[in-house]
Amino acid sequence: MNKIVLLSTDGSLSEKIVVTIVVSVAIWTGWVHMVGLVLAGDFYLLRNGACVIPIMAWGVLRYLYARPAACPAPMAYVQTNPVFLKTDYWVLLVSIFIVVIVDQLKLYIPNFRLVLLWLAAVFVLGVGWWQHRSIPMAKEWPVPEVVSSTMERILYGVLIVLAAGMVYAVRYYDPDDQVYLKLASMTLDNPERALLSWNGQPWPGDFPLWPFVFRLHAYELLVALVASLFDVEPIVIAHQLFPPLFGALIVMAQGMLLRHLIPKEWLAGLILTVFFLVSVGGESFYAWAVYSFIQIHFGKAILFSVMVPLLFLLASRFMLTGHHRDWLLLSLAQIAALGFSSSALFVATSATGVSLAAHWQFNRVSTGRLLMGLGACWYLVACGLLIKLNINLHMEGVGDYPRALNFMKVFGSGPHLWLYLTALLGGWTLVTQPQLRRYLLGLALFFFLVILNPLLHDFLMHNLTGGISLWRLYLALPLPVIAAIAVVSLLTPWKERLGLNLAWVLFVLCGVVLALSMSGQWRGAWSSLLPVFFVSLLLLVWYRLGGGVRPAMLLVALPTLLAFLLHFDPSNTGRRTTLHEMGRTRYQWTPGYKMPEQEYKVAQHIVRIAPAGDSVLAALDLVPWVPTLRHAPGLVALEAVLLNVLQVYLEPQGPQERHSLLEYISGIRRPERPTLRLQEALSFYRIGLVAVSLTNPWLEEIASVLDTAGFRRQDYLGFRLWVKGDGVLR
Repeated sequence: MNKIVLLSTDGSLSEKIVVTIVVSVAIWTGWVHMVGLVLAGDFYLLRNGACVIPIMAWGVLRYLYARPAACPAPMAYVQTNPVFLKTDYWVLLVSIFIVVIVDQLKLYIPNFRLVLLWLAAVFVLGVGWWQHRSIPMAKEWPVPEVVSSTMERILYGVLIVLAAGMVYAVRYYDPDDQVYLKLASMTLDNPERALLSWNGQPWPGDFPLWPFVFRLHAYELLVALVASLFDVEPIVIAHQLFPPLFGALIVMAQGMLLRHLIPKEWLAGLILTVFFLVSVGGESFYAWAVYSFIQIHFGKAILFSVMVPLLFLLASRFMLTGHHRDWLLLSLAQIAALGFSSSALFVATSATGVSLAAHWQFNRVSTGRLLMGLGACWYLVACGLLIKLNINLHMEGVGDYPRALNFMKVFGSGPHLWLYLTALLGGWTLVTQPQLRRYLLGLALFFFLVILNPLLHDFLMHNLTGGISLWRLYLALPLPVIAAIAVVSLLTPWKERLGLNLAWVLFVLCGVVLALSMSGQWRGAWSSLLPVFFVSLLLLVWYRLGGGVRPAMLLVALPTLLAFLLHFDPSNTGRRTTLHEMGRTRYQWTPGYKMPEQEYKVAQHIVRIAPAGDSVLAALDLVPWVPTLRHAPGLVALEAVLLNVLQVYLEPQGPQERHSLLEYISGIRRPERPTLRLQEALSFYRIGLVAVSLTNPWLEEIASVLDTAGFRRQDYLGFRLWVKGDGVLR
């Protein structure tokens, strides 16, 4: 008779930490929705009621971890026909061929490229699914009990510390950050107002929060709560305290899923997963790698990198056990995911549905569990209906949005595309455990049938995601974990000869390309082939030193950790890795925020000296950061996208006129009669402060208008500030 183990095979401390956080965030999210949407309460009510959340979480955790003396024994492990245990080399070869064709067609007929990929994938995976339809599913995953060794625990701890440290050091800034930080700042500035019921801009009067789905967010209000307890700016919590915590949770969540799928080699798979997230993904800023260690200070990054693996784990557990505790924890994980980001409305439900369907079989028990598992999404479905009643997701022109563009945003090209797409299409062929093999095959098949189906794209964009957010659905599958399982399965001893030969081929080919790259030919190719070269080198080391699976796992771990450190090199800007210095990514080990340091200091100075009650006309470089601060003045102009969305609340010709002023002040475009328009705007918009870059080509022209109007000037960190009347310059 077996005792119930909630998630992992060893009841590890990391599992309890993750489950505790998920349960607590789920209860907090429910409380936020109760106060904000049902009671129309304020921040004081939210904060006072939060004191009972630890007690409720403790009660739920006691119930989840209550272990009865015994539970029904699992179904007997049934060996399938040996033909199903063979590696389907033809599937793997066809998968690689499909990836090559798709990669080569990236410049030609992009939508046809996606249709071709979908047709080929559905055919290959459908044939494999039909061949493996007779593999039975046990009630619990048929794996032996595995106790981690001391070395494994040390390596696991090192990974967690490295992940937390890396997240702390990475400085990635995104203008979208202003939207989320403003939710926390405006709540603290107006604690007596109904939660998230207004936009936070004082012009031209109150108007509702846009978009309405932000009223479902609970993470930003958690930031506000903690900031109020410590009496600090919300950005301190959002950029310094929480990111290292959730960076460590990335490793823990991915490790829990791998411990469930490949319990013997879970640490090797985890290390390879982290390596893929660090080394592969420099081609796209919309991929799994970026939404892990780079943008973890965003709630949607926590959704993609922490909650999605957990949802796959919990959905798989429920399909295997059918236990009510697994169903309850799956429901709570859905609610917690929604608290981190409103994208969970379609991402979390898709992740849960794909994982459940991957286990589904043609019998009554399996179908009943599938329907019950989908019922765990009840909270998200209810919130989705609420959103549908308040906003219309059908956007004009969304049908003309290129379908393939969403695919290319996430999957990119080069090693990113090769690794993940090949692992998705053919990685299951390398697995020898029948149930895991069928599960991975089911994940790929249902992912293509529903999420990557070009026939459903218009429907999904019009009714579920909106046009520009469809790409987030592609992140509802933990592909780095699947790729790691494929690589670890390739390194199993029974395929020694195949793996060794493949390693030699990859090693020689990559060596030739690297040599040509260093000699000046094929410049830049070495950075794209570095992950392939590293994996082939690991294969050679593995088979040269020999040994069993678990000793060989350490041979994977140690060089991977070394590569991890080598890739974390701020001075090398040429590497096409996730952590390379490109665009908005930089590194800083001293305390700081994940935004441009100079512009943020100027924004802080503007908040200090801006006259009370007046608005600010600031250059575009400063616009994203001023609203993130507490007691921030209103801005005359925001980015063009926000102005167009808010045009129904503005004066006639408001968006155009405000945007024209913003471009003029930012040195982008000079409008007609600029001095007269600026002079009229000073009184019409009650402008009390103007901030212009010293590099603005019309600086003197702007200065003549403001000096004549009686503004006082000050130069500060590359910007010239004008303050109206007796404003204090300090």
